[in-house]
Amino acid sequence: MVSRSIWQRLLDWLQTNPLTGAEPAGDLTDEGLVAQAIGDSVQADTLIAIESARAANTLQLENARAANTLRLQEALAVRQLHMLALRGAIGLIALALFLAAALYVMNKAADLKLSIPPISTGALTMIGGALSTALAWWGRRSYTRRRAARTSAGNPPESRAEGDQSPVGTP
Repeated sequence: MVSRSIWQRLLDWLQTNPLTGAEPAGDLTDEGLVAQAIGDSVQADTLIAIESARAANTLQLENARAANTLRLQEALAVRQLHMLALRGAIGLIALALFLAAALYVMNKAADLKLSIPPISTGALTMIGGALSTALAWWGRRSYTRRRAARTSAGNPPESRAEGDQSPVGTP
């Protein structure tokens, strides 16, 4: 008894049942409809009606997408304006608080009975505040850089080796 492999049976089945020409439901493809419409005027009218309906549907779909895109852009612009206004209000409040705090500190520094004039005390207070802020900013930045450079399980020291990482051309 001679048995055929599954592949041979599958190839025979594909050769006897071609997949081109007709759709699985038995309907003709667009090319088949056009070929039949050339010889039959009723089918030509049907084909023209189908194509005009497709064109109208495509045009309506494009118009709807354009309108939706326009609405989304307008909503985004309004949202951006709201965010800008909110940030501006927060900035103005922060500036007012900063100025009030600076005036309070300068007033209290001027009340100190020092041997230097009150204007010098205020100026030194402002310079000292700016220097301490800059020092705090620099310290935080260096700390975060150091922390990012530490090795971890996902960042072992061997993965940070300098030089060419490309294995091409290496023996």
